[in-house]
Amino acid sequence: MLIVDADLAGLGRQVLAELDGDVRLVVVSGGPDDDYEQLVQDAAPLQVPVEDELSLLSINYTSGTTGRPKGVMYSHRGAYLQALAMAAQAGLSARSTYLWTLPMFHCNGWCFPWAVTAAGAAHVALRKVDPERIWQAIREEVSATCARRRPCSPGSPTARGPTPGRRSVPSRWRPAGRRRPRRCWPAWPS
Repeated sequence: MLIVDADLAGLGRQVLAELDGDVRLVVVSGGPDDDYEQLVQDAAPLQVPVEDELSLLSINYTSGTTGRPKGVMYSHRGAYLQALAMAAQAGLSARSTYLWTLPMFHCNGWCFPWAVTAAGAAHVALRKVDPERIWQAIREEVSATCARRRPCSPGSPTARGPTPGRRSVPSRWRPAGRRRPRRCWPAWPS
């Protein structure tokens, strides 16, 4: 099975033409009637017991933005603990709505897809990078996002002022005329 976005369906068909064997092309259009949504709806629940919590869960790859590309291995235990730590640090709850501006495929969003899900929060994923749509979402519908390695959560309890030891978002990262988000925390230790 090869799952592709509707924008890449032509490329997916080219790949299938070069493959031997029977591979099904599933096109994701983002609508309720697309092939992928139908597969999810028809799927039976699958539970796979984990025999060893330190066994490999995933290998996530970086693009080499800070050097050469490399793989990062997560164990079941490591991913679980990292996801809970990220949910706690970000203050995620079932009322949170997270806008994906950091690609989920970049080292699996550093476990944030699991963190958002563990908190019962909602994911918002745009079909493409659209600055106007991103700012609209931040103004109107999301409670947290991650941009330039700095998650920002407007409307949080720390809106009363800066937190000692925390750096705020530099003005060059904010659009003209916009106030600083009410809460920003570094995605790495200060």
